[in-house]
Amino acid sequence: MVTWAALLTVCIWIQTHTASGQHICPSTPRRLVDFTVKYSLPHFQTDKPIQNIAVNHEEHHSDVYVACQNLISGVSYTMEKTWEVKTGPVGSTDCETCLSCDIEIDPADPVDTDNEVLLLDMSAFPFPNLYICGSTQHGICHFIEISPQEPEPKCLFRKDNNSPTACPDCLASPLGTKVTIVDQSATLLFFCSRLCQ
Repeated sequence: MVTWAALLTVCIWIQTHTASGQHICPSTPRRLVDFTVKYSLPHFQTDKPIQNIAVNHEEHHSDVYVACQNLISGVSYTMEKTWEVKTGPVGSTDCETCLSCDIEIDPADPVDTDNEVLLLDMSAFPFPNLYICGSTQHGICHFIEISPQEPEPKCLFRKDNNSPTACPDCLASPLGTKVTIVDQSATLLFFCSRLCQ
């Protein structure tokens, strides 16, 4: 615990040095900002608005995962696309997540997938997992193992344990969802808050 006497001594010492012209920090002359300088910064451009971002901070490199409508992209630290996974439109032959869960397509559902949830699990071994949950197909989730190979989405939906009226595996809502992962005793727990109609 700092005593009042010690605190008072430090304050007097700072004021004495400042008053005597001795500066603790050297001052640098102020320069005006030159707005004519053009900077070339690395960037990544998407075709649609970004809905979610996850960042992988590793010691030797960093990757960014970007979610847009119907698409998840892996982007390197130099801002170059390294891979992509199509999450929609539902019914399209390009959609890589649409048929992986063997779930019937509801004609009343929206076609375009808003990627509501994008979470990175660094505790997975040997490679991290990226969890994605979309607004279509009742809000079911998939995971992608982030490895040197091409990403292949895997389903996190058990058809025999879910129904349209009771679906514990359906996390995302078309109205908005927030999810947090908690790692506890080698088990991942998903805590989610979603908006319902």
